[in-house]
Amino acid sequence: MGQVGSGKSTIVSLILRLYPIREGQILINDKPIEAYTLKSLRENMVLVTQEVFLFSETVTRNIGYGLEQEPEYAAVTRMTDIVNIRDEIENLPEKFNSQLGERGVNLSGGQKQRLSISRGLILTSPFLILDDSLSAVDTRTEKMIETELAKAKKSSRQTRLTIAHRLSSLKSADRIIVLKDGCIEALGSVADLMAFSPTFRTIVSVQSSQEVIHE
Repeated sequence: MGQVGSGKSTIVSLILRLYPIREGQILINDKPIEAYTLKSLRENMVLVTQEVFLFSETVTRNIGYGLEQEPEYAAVTRMTDIVNIRDEIENLPEKFNSQLGERGVNLSGGQKQRLSISRGLILTSPFLILDDSLSAVDTRTEKMIETELAKAKKSSRQTRLTIAHRLSSLKSADRIIVLKDGCIEALGSVADLMAFSPTFRTIVSVQSSQEVIHE
């Protein structure tokens, strides 16, 4: 977590080696990320961003992009159930065989986001990065996605890095990092952050106030 410009997305870019690390190290399994080839590093990571890219392909092939074979119908429908978009897809003329326009122009922003998340879930990679990708979903859908992610973590030892603005997106996190001006202000549990992070306390205060207003 952190304010805009605090360095959240920069960390993602460094993990994916989109540009070199100038200071310090990033370790995976106690090895510097430079020890891994770009191919092996990125093959074991899935990135779901807020900026969604969809292809001029069917819904099924968009969800299964990255798999060696086209996914089975049962797997696709299960993923779309999790992100709460199955009914909307089945209302399309050809359902899961419906052709999407360039960048998914025939879908709403929220639909594109949920479709992108289902793509990230079906790949079941060892390392999943969600870069503010839950911001466009409602709280009910967010809970369903969190439940599925918890199952994946338990069954496959998946490591997940979530960048989020909403506290609800971080409920299942083992540790939360709060960034400020490109530095780590605090790291730990919610209790730790409430004690040591002014930025985190401000975020909690603001979001709590917003919830009261909406109620």
